Amino acid sequence: MKVILHLGMPKCGSSALQSFFSSKQLIDITTPKIAYAAMHKEGKLFYGGELLKSAKKSAHGHISSHNYQQLSIAPHAEKERVKESFVELTKKYELVILSNEGWGPNPQHFEDDFPFFLEKCHDVEVEVEAIIYLRPQIEWLNSAWWQWGAWSDLGLEQWLERNKKKACWYELIQQWSKKTWIKKLHVKLLPDDILEDFTGILGINNPETGRSNQSLPGSLLRFFQKHRDLRPTQHASAIEFVLARHLDFEPQKTPWVLNLDTVDDLLRYYSDSNEKLKEIFIDDAEQYRKLVADTRWWDLDYYRTKTVSLENDVEIPTQDLESMLHSAFEAIVKLDNKIRKLQSK
Repeated sequence: MKVILHLGMPKCGSSALQSFFSSKQLIDITTPKIAYAAMHKEGKLFYGGELLKSAKKSAHGHISSHNYQQLSIAPHAEKERVKESFVELTKKYELVILSNEGWGPNPQHFEDDFPFFLEKCHDVEVEVEAIIYLRPQIEWLNSAWWQWGAWSDLGLEQWLERNKKKACWYELIQQWSKKTWIKKLHVKLLPDDILEDFTGILGINNPETGRSNQSLPGSLLRFFQKHRDLRPTQHASAIEFVLARHLDFEPQKTPWVLNLDTVDDLLRYYSDSNEKLKEIFIDDAEQYRKLVADTRWWDLDYYRTKTVSLENDVEIPTQDLESMLHSAFEAIVKLDNKIRKLQSK
């Protein structure tokens, strides 16, 4: 049996993958027999129909495994239940996929010798592969600010100082490469269609293509900043998935908050690490070429055309507010109609 660990990185298309993994499309694939599973710290291993039901109940629209540090320190009885569940998976499936975008930045949480959840799979030879997707750090930081930083108690400068080390991709990959139980580590530059790329690695033909995690409009993010009760903490992101599911937003880029001096400092900070990152792709001519040619990794000039917004500029154009209100009214009418139909049954 083969186990595929999708390790992230965060803000690199993980929601699109997890939405597909949690959908009926993957469940219906029969050759090879594939299962997407989610390990939870309460000792529960979700897969198959039970996983589909749990995903439908989730505001995020998908389900993923929990933080590995929490899993590894769970009570003995709960860890044993997870191990026994994996033994059952080895009898039913040829390939099992696990995913958590927060695993990638935290290799220190994983065992160096063997992952605990496979300790009882003695009767089947288990082969573990891991997959990591990377994107240029500057764009990653801007996106990560709107995922976590804007809803923390830190200003942008302080948040960047605390978090920039997390995007030293080469150093993280080196730590993962030392895990002796990972037979193959796939490191990929984030493609235009991560779902097509990932399923290509698995050998699945004709997947449902496209992303399910398009960014929210900047005007809505600013609205959240103005009304913090709607997005009170770094991890209270469920509202974003709910609104993205029901509101028809006009395409709009996420506000860019990194000024040119900050970008220059960050490019210098990541320069040595990114030069070493080329070594990772030395045997993959296409990926190597893309990394070297992509100016987002190397060139300050690429960012000169960015229109910089202040981190706390919560002034929202009236036109944007009217557009959001119009979409909200339409969504309420549609949802009301669905509720009345359900009530009539």
